[in-house]
Amino acid sequence: MSASGQFQPGTPACEKVAAMATIWALGDSLTYGVSWPADTAGGWRARVADALPALTWLGSSTANAAPGQRETRHDGHPGWRLDEIATLVAGGPRADVAVVQGGSNDVIQRWAPGRPFHQRYDEFDDDERAAFAADALCRFEALVSSLAATGARVVVWSVPPIGRGGALYGSPSVADLNAGIPAVAERHGALLADVHATLAPGGRVAPGNLGGDGVHPTPHGYAVIADLLVPVIRAAMA
Repeated sequence: MSASGQFQPGTPACEKVAAMATIWALGDSLTYGVSWPADTAGGWRARVADALPALTWLGSSTANAAPGQRETRHDGHPGWRLDEIATLVAGGPRADVAVVQGGSNDVIQRWAPGRPFHQRYDEFDDDERAAFAADALCRFEALVSSLAATGARVVVWSVPPIGRGGALYGSPSVADLNAGIPAVAERHGALLADVHATLAPGGRVAPGNLGGDGVHPTPHGYAVIADLLVPVIRAAMA
């Protein structure tokens, strides 16, 4: 763990934990394991499950499983925004650890209900972007708060990089959300996995981490995410 409380990659993914624990992974297509042009079977979940075999995976879906591997149930729903992910919590499982990611689809769909620029906002307009980020962070915090209230130890992702047309992925909306997420995590006792920095160190996506659509990780990218998550989840189980 760094001095800021964020976990950094580098801990070997093969280390095991002895204690049994339940885990609920919920989010959007990056929890499901969508890749471009074909999905990555098991996404990051398969590699984490392999490294942490004591985990029992909860959730409503068994879709996109890794062939021949034990079941890693989940609630990864492609295209879902933060407000849609939040609807899962009330009727969802009660897990020891909840790993939640979201926010990418809020940016992609320009989701700003109640604002005059709803679904058409200009992220390069400073005033519009500030309002958008504040609203999205409120939705993010409501989601994290509701998960923490279930008694789960929550692990949150930073929003992964989004962009097309070269190696430099720099959505200012994503940057603004990621600037606010650490404080949200701290307020609710959640652990932060900085997926954005891991996929795009220094703001530039490392070769082979994202597919051609500029949104979804490659199989290699999901392995990178898994190796980041393993020590964070282990810490959440402690």
